[in-house]
Order: sequence, then structure tokens, then C-alpha cells
Amino acid sequence: MTETAAAVGLDVGSTATKGVLMQGGRVAAEHMEATGHDPVETARRVLEKIDGGRGTAVSATGYGRHLVGDVLGCAVLTEIRAHAAGARALMEGVRLVIDVGGQDTKVILLDEAGGVEDFLLNDRCASGTGRFIEMLRDALGMTFEEFDDAAAGAEEEARLTSTCAVFAQSEVTGLIAAGEKRSALARGGVGSIARRLAAEIGRLSRGKSYPAMFCGGGAELKSLRRMLERETGLETNVPDRVRYVGAIGAAFCRAT
Repeated sequence: MTETAAAVGLDVGSTATKGVLMQGGRVAAEHMEATGHDPVETARRVLEKIDGGRGTAVSATGYGRHLVGDVLGCAVLTEIRAHAAGARALMEGVRLVIDVGGQDTKVILLDEAGGVEDFLLNDRCASGTGRFIEMLRDALGMTFEEFDDAAAGAEEEARLTSTCAVFAQSEVTGLIAAGEKRSALARGGVGSIARRLAAEIGRLSRGKSYPAMFCGGGAELKSLRRMLERETGLETNVPDRVRYVGAIGAAFCRAT
């Protein structure tokens, strides 16, 4: 990206729509709000907040990219390409990108030049995603912060046998009724996500250790980051704009 190039990136996710205005290789403006039932109108509001109608070139990624692209006439690119580009823009030398979003998880292996070498995408099952975390929190009656603190501070971990998010929620409800500690259940839920991610990372890395970035809403869970690092032996970098990696990558690809 040149010093004068400007571009807007939109990441139209199932839970939230994120937008960034990139200018000269830096984030000049950013905005995020819940996607809701009308992704196009949400995208319009986000664009107005960050670009003010100036007509800067726009690229969209995320699950709603084609809908937004068709209606607003912007370029579209896959989530894999966008997150790879965003991670590389934020962290020089990154080779492994781990993203836990609202409805999917992505593990992307980059080559030395920053291109996509391989990836695994889970978008067919809520287990291991932000939705899974929300369902567990609801079952435990906790806020996001309470859930994270409980999982991080628990002395015991309740192992959940259900791999399906819906069945896991029912299992948690039953375990609460049976007297299981809520903190142990929170840790069990986070632990199940960490082990699932660790298995996917192992399939891609094949025993090698790579500089890694952890992003998406799931990366805001300190407990998940710690358990993931314990399971994999990796040290994960969590960027300041943890939810904006895809949007940054979309803008970066648009401007280059």
C-alpha cells in the first residue's frame, strides 16, 4: 500500500460487521456494530461512519460479502484471503493465523511470502465458535467477563462429552442440576474449544512451530488463549484490533 492509497475494508460477519478505512498503510478510521437482520443496511451505516460518503474504494469479506457486494457494488474476497492479508499487514513474519468467529473458525497456514499455503475452515458446526461460547455462557448465567474469569481461575475442569453445541448446552444444564461447579464447566467448555483448535493446528503445522496470530472474538477470551498455548506449545500474538483483521486485509488487498 502506498503512502497516498486509501481503501475501505468491510468484514460482514454473522455476528458483527467491522469496517476500516486504511490510509497510507495505517488504520485511519474504524467502526463495528452488530450485523442484525439486514447486513446491507448495517454495512451502509458502517461505511458512513468511517468514510462519510467520500466514495473510497471498498472491498467486502465475511459471510455477507456477496450480498453486500451485489447491492453496494464493491469488490469481494474470501475470508481466508482477507485474514491472511490482514494478519500479514499487522504482524511481520506471521505464518499461522487462528481465527475464532461467531459462526466459524479458521486456521490458516501462510508461506514465507505471506501467501496462503493451506487452511482448515469449520463453518458447518457451531462447536468451537463464538456461538458455542454464547450458548455456554447463557446456560451458566454468566457475562462474557465472568465466564472468562471463571474458566481462567477454575481449579477443576469438567469434561464435556458432547461435540455438538446444542447437545453441549443441554449437557451443561444437566451437570449444573447435578451439582457441578459452574467454574469447572466454564473451564471445560473453553478446554474443549482449545483442544479442537489444537487438533486443527496440528494437522496443518505437522509438528512445526510457526509465529502465530490469534484473532476474532474468541481471542478476547484470555482463558482460551492460555489453554490453546498450553495445548499447542505456541506463543500466540493477539493484535490490538483483534476483531478487525479480516476488514484490514480486505482494505489492504483493495489498495494494492
